Amino acid sequence: MYIVITAAADINVAYSGNDRNEALKTIIIEAWKYILDTREGLPADIPAPGDISRLEDGWSYSGKDGRLNATMNAAGAEISYWEDRVLIRLKEIKLDRQQLKEAAEAYDTLVREEVVRDRIRFRGLDNAMTQEQIKEAVAVYSDVLDEYGTDEEDALEALERFLSSIGQ
Repeated sequence: MYIVITAAADINVAYSGNDRNEALKTIIIEAWKYILDTREGLPADIPAPGDISRLEDGWSYSGKDGRLNATMNAAGAEISYWEDRVLIRLKEIKLDRQQLKEAAEAYDTLVREEVVRDRIRFRGLDNAMTQEQIKEAVAVYSDVLDEYGTDEEDALEALERFLSSIGQ
């Protein structure tokens, strides 16, 4: 699995997947975005998103006034403009089947918690509920999902009933 991470004012995952070429294209695209944030055009010799072979050799740019500097290669990119700096990194993660299963389960748990928290916020209960009640709401939602497979409507109805009992 390949992950492209951008780190500027905040850290974001720009790509995650099994296609190295797509990850390399993402490096170029992310570099384009940050360079375009600092100037109105792109340097003439910057690699195109489909030109991933140029990343193997590396690419660099220094603006005439010295404010913008950029480098890209197969490991990532670094762009600096005055004091601002953006790092884009490609990481390869090799997971065995058990690790992949655990990662999928953790992701599923996060998604379920976020769905429940969104419903709680929507009902205006975010300050009225304890952590224990939030865990119980997630359990109600998850239990129905696990029992009935992927029928989310039933899970959402059960969650709404639970939240209604809290809101009274």
